[in-house]
Amino acid sequence: MKKSKKKTENKNLKYEYKPNVNLLAGWLKNILIAMIFVNSKKKKRELYKIILEKAEKNLVAINPNRSYTRKAYTSRRNKYSTNIRYNM
Repeated sequence: MKKSKKKTENKNLKYEYKPNVNLLAGWLKNILIAMIFVNSKKKKRELYKIILEKAEKNLVAINPNRSYTRKAYTSRRNKYSTNIRYNM
């Protein structure tokens, strides 16, 4: 994460960037399982480097003051009812 900040320091960018956590979580589950079953430290370091590389490549802009109020659903019915059975 520090490397990604160093790369973006010199550039004149509009927003700050952070790693995309959703994509990173998907890769982590597979890579961490592989790290558990690998015995050599060299392979574990390689897998750790892969995690860092993927985190650096997939960055997302942090938009400041981005908070929207959610509209309350005023109807008392279920918006998406699931108990309706259609006849064939």
